[in-house]
Amino acid sequence: MNPVFMQSLTELQQQVGQLQARLARAAELTVVTSEGRDQSGAVEVILDSNGTARDVRIAADWRRRTPLDQVGAAVVAADTDAARNRARSFAEAVASTEDYPLDPLPAPTAVTPAVRARPISGLAESALDAFDTIDRFRVPAHAVTGTNSERSVRISLDQGRITDCSIDLSWLARQDDTTLAHALREALASAATAQAEANRPAAEFAQRLTELLSDVKATLHDIDRGA
Repeated sequence: MNPVFMQSLTELQQQVGQLQARLARAAELTVVTSEGRDQSGAVEVILDSNGTARDVRIAADWRRRTPLDQVGAAVVAADTDAARNRARSFAEAVASTEDYPLDPLPAPTAVTPAVRARPISGLAESALDAFDTIDRFRVPAHAVTGTNSERSVRISLDQGRITDCSIDLSWLARQDDTTLAHALREALASAATAQAEANRPAAEFAQRLTELLSDVKATLHDIDRGA
């Protein structure tokens, strides 16, 4: 096999490894901010470890802080603030690792196929099939919507971000902070379930690509040995 190609591949593996080490170190060195509020402070949104909205909290005096017809917009604003805070915290953490000494990476080990390598013709067929499918996943899944059990609250999620929140005003006028927060959580959970289902085909496709790359490595290993 071309030694220049192998050297380039090794260098790429090392660079990716160093980047992964920096990101992991950044996560260890800082607690990434995962909450945000709207400008009035009526609504707080909490993000999970993946940066996706997972909880909504309502201030006890939310009625004094924001008009009824602005509560939905406040939910969206709180989510946007949480995402912005998280991104800022993580960027600062990554920057702080630039001069931090990292352990040297071990040299990449040769690929040892667990099973007999697939014929090149079979790999080519699988690759063509994968590329025929990839167009479907170039555009992220569309925004999804979830509602509470009473269908008085509707939340739209787009790749983890709350993009819209609609609340029936006649229903909202009768709620306190506890019942409103519960309804928002219900709608958010419903939207999260819908998004997980919408993302499932892309996750399955990613798994196919992982398996294909594994087969390619095994085949290259056999070629390198003269098999």
